[in-house]
Formats: sequence, C-alpha cells, structure tokens
Amino acid sequence: MRRTLRLRTGLVISLFGAVFVTGPTGVQASPEVVPSATRESTWQQVTVASWYGRAFAGKRTANGERYDPSELTAAHRSLKLGTHVRVTEMRSGRSVTVRITDRGPYRRGRGIDLSMAAAKHLGILHKGLAKVRLELQPAQPATMPESASLARSTTEWLSQAFLR
Repeated sequence: MRRTLRLRTGLVISLFGAVFVTGPTGVQASPEVVPSATRESTWQQVTVASWYGRAFAGKRTANGERYDPSELTAAHRSLKLGTHVRVTEMRSGRSVTVRITDRGPYRRGRGIDLSMAAAKHLGILHKGLAKVRLELQPAQPATMPESASLARSTTEWLSQAFLR
C-alpha cells in the first residue's frame, strides 16, 4: 500500500513538473514569444529637450562614436548607452526615435540633448527648447557587433595616443 502511494505521488509530481516546465502543450515557449513585464518597459519621463549641432560634429561621444549631426541620436544623463528612446514633442505631438550615444545635458532643467536631425524632425530647431515625453523603445538590431566597434575604437585611440 505504501509503495503504491509513493509511486502515485512520484508520478503526479513528475507530470506536474513536466507541465510546469514545458507548459500545457508540452512545447517550451521561446523567449521572443513571452512578453517580459520589466519595469523599464513602462518608463517615461517628461522633461525639457535641447539640441546640439555642427559645433560638436566629429567629436567623440561617451560610447566612443563620432558625433554626426545628421543621425538620430541624443545625450541623456542616466539612460544606458545604446538605448532607443521615443521622444514626443508635447505641443505638436511629433515624435522621433533616437539612440542614446552620449552623456548630458549639463544645463539645469534639461533632460535630453537631441542631435540636430532629431531636433529638426520634431520641429524644435528654431525654438531651441521644447517640453517632451521620453519613452523607452524595444531594443533595435545592432548594425555592427559591439565587439567590432569596441576593437575599432580601441585601435583608433591607441593610434592617436602613440602616433602624435
């Protein structure tokens, strides 16, 4: 009697474990199908945006790239470099998605510095400042492996440092 009870209990636990691990259909769900409920996916910030233009063209950003005013990039004090952020101008409703490549802005009361192209897209080029809403966007596929860009930037840095 005891042995039968142990076998039944073991069988029930095994079946429950199989259903729990693989799901009711017996097929494991892939990570892409299961939506993640992270705190970052709902992050928003309402702040003042400014922009920086041609004076910084060609200079290194915090992630090692050279700043190009014609790209849709931005600077933020705390967001992870490489993060994609949707910036919506509050008055017009225009929006653009930018990639965080630099740190800043360093002026009090401002939350994001946009590239010239992003500011033009939002229609704030002539105003200079605008109230905006920032929202995190899903990760975009990288155009170049991070290791390749890191190797390239390290090589460039070494050649500049020692060939002067």
